[in-house]
Amino acid sequence: MVLRAAGDRSAAAAAIAEARTSVDSCPDPGILSARLAALERPRERAQRGSELSRQERVILRMLSGPLSESDIGRELYLSHNTVHSHTKAIYRKLAVSSRSDAVDRARALGLL
Repeated sequence: MVLRAAGDRSAAAAAIAEARTSVDSCPDPGILSARLAALERPRERAQRGSELSRQERVILRMLSGPLSESDIGRELYLSHNTVHSHTKAIYRKLAVSSRSDAVDRARALGLL
């Protein structure tokens, strides 16, 4: 999951394949089979950013500029708390943890 979040898809796929081999050879893998199956499913939402609302896309575009969240709020006639809530939702949906990572991921996905 860390490799996938870091954008290293080939290393993530190799690690998942290795884990699948280990789990398949285990006589009683317990919950590991279910957890591994969850990792093997594609992560469409984080990869495409298709779940971003119209307002989140507007704020994401503004996050790529020099304005602070407070400044963005003033430009859009929104409170700082509203902008901050949208920003946190953007981070979650893009599976990132910082403004620069969100902008980089959005550019990689063609959202910016």
